[in-house]
Amino acid sequence: MRIPRDPYVLLINPPFQRLLYAERPYIPYGLLYIASFLQENDIKSKVYNADLRTKTVNQKKDEIWKEVEHVIRRESPDVVGIGVLTPQFASALKVASIVKDFDRNIPVLFGGVHSTFKADEVALEKNVDVVVRGEGEETVFDVVKTLIRGESFKNVRGVTFRRNSRVVHNPDRPLIKNLDVLPFPDRELLINKRFYPHSEFGVITPSRGCPYRCTFCSSNAFWGYRTRSAKNIVDEIEYIKDNYHLLDFWLEGDSFLINRKHVLELCRELKKRRLHIMWGAMARVDQIDKELVKEMKSSGFCNISLGCESGSQKILGAVNKGVTVEQIRKAVKLLKEGGVFVNTYWMIGYQEETMETIQKTKSLIKELKPHLVRTFIMTPFPGSVEYEKAKAYGRLLSKAWSDYHVSNPYLVRRPYVDNKVIEKEYNEFLRMEENEALVWFIYLLSHPKFFLMKTFEALYQFRR
Repeated sequence: MRIPRDPYVLLINPPFQRLLYAERPYIPYGLLYIASFLQENDIKSKVYNADLRTKTVNQKKDEIWKEVEHVIRRESPDVVGIGVLTPQFASALKVASIVKDFDRNIPVLFGGVHSTFKADEVALEKNVDVVVRGEGEETVFDVVKTLIRGESFKNVRGVTFRRNSRVVHNPDRPLIKNLDVLPFPDRELLINKRFYPHSEFGVITPSRGCPYRCTFCSSNAFWGYRTRSAKNIVDEIEYIKDNYHLLDFWLEGDSFLINRKHVLELCRELKKRRLHIMWGAMARVDQIDKELVKEMKSSGFCNISLGCESGSQKILGAVNKGVTVEQIRKAVKLLKEGGVFVNTYWMIGYQEETMETIQKTKSLIKELKPHLVRTFIMTPFPGSVEYEKAKAYGRLLSKAWSDYHVSNPYLVRRPYVDNKVIEKEYNEFLRMEENEALVWFIYLLSHPKFFLMKTFEALYQFRR
């Protein structure tokens, strides 16, 4: 298998939400990082998000697939890489089939979380030539250079592939120790860039992974945990502010506030440069204290998403969350008193769930009254302890990967609560959720500084 000396690599995020008519516009920053790394190393690359709606109305499924085929034919890439989350797997295979129907000689790479933890299964698919396991930048670059030379993949670390109908796993590739060496994700490499909400360009990835090992999550197993320097993060914020005229930023790390010293460095750097922005981040409840909130607020911090998970101490212990219900109470109270917009994430349907634990979660939400509530059903994704546990106890009810999404109550057999009850309770939790745009607008009205920032942003976009 050989490709031209100056290849074009097209990275594709396959449709999933869009096929369910429930899409939320988002930029696949993981693929964008890889494309930017390739570009920096003189390999042309773009990112096509097939999960992004490009019409003002919902499209039928056959129209979506016609669009995918049209883009692939128009771009005519030399290599295609497809990022795969578990529920996207069937869709990713269809994308691969479209690529091979267009040109059988185009190498197809599968990467992402699902491909990493199910590499054996993925590598056996006829339209998949190479599986990229784990962090993608250096491995994809190595694969492309190997294809240019027309050599075997036997010396490429971090890949799985077929050789004479046998699956071969090469040794893992070490993680990139210093994330500052990576180029900023270049938003200009996005195909159909004009269809993204402008706010999406203000998403920053300050770190990769998480040092904690909650049983429902595979982040640590996939990424480990590393963070960019405060200076490097603020460099990207400043670049996006200057070039995209954004004032509102979201730091999309699994739990950005883990290293208090690092967070304080970031706050000082923001104030030193007088960027005058507003920003938010995800966090654990045990990382919140009054002095930290005060310092963050002084640098423009206004918005947080807390992984609360459950109002039951029994469940928090069972899933190895490492926090207490009292810490949840304290964190939400401190943040609200500090004038921060508080979004909270919860889950029901754990394998240890009972009606009592569900009611405790519901009661805690009503007691705390956060600005926003977002509830999901525990889903045992491959790579997580929950998946291995459900598999070991024979509790998995579906072999279709497209069923593995966070609103499906019928994926796993729960010992103590019937799945019909989980569905009913989940719908009750959904009724507790507020309209995000309305609640955010009300918050901004009570914070004139942030309201003016969002107004200036909106006026700039209107003028464009």
